[in-house]
Amino acid sequence: MKIGTDINLSTCRAEGYLMMEFNKNKLIKKGKLVQDCDVNFKATLGYLSHDENGKPLYPSESNNYQLNVSMCWNDVCEIYKDKKAAIDSFAETDKHINFDNPTEYDLLNLASDVNSYCGLE
Repeated sequence: MKIGTDINLSTCRAEGYLMMEFNKNKLIKKGKLVQDCDVNFKATLGYLSHDENGKPLYPSESNNYQLNVSMCWNDVCEIYKDKKAAIDSFAETDKHINFDNPTEYDLLNLASDVNSYCGLE
């Protein structure tokens, strides 16, 4: 499954917004997020990667990503906790992420906030 910070994945690709690819059956078990299950975060170069007609400038899709990294909830939380005060001030992460019972969207949004502030790599 693939989800993005914008509901329309074409917009995510065009704008360079964060997207997350995952196997829903592995990530969600009995209605709970498996916190050590890796997912793949990707973000394109956005408009910098396409010509004015929308045609990709790079022949290989792998060259079209500025971010392509596999991480789990625990990995993203570790980065977040190291910079919590600054990230919360920057993105108000503590106000919109459910840390007690996270969903796949909480994972995506936490990763997006962390990536926007300091990067995921």
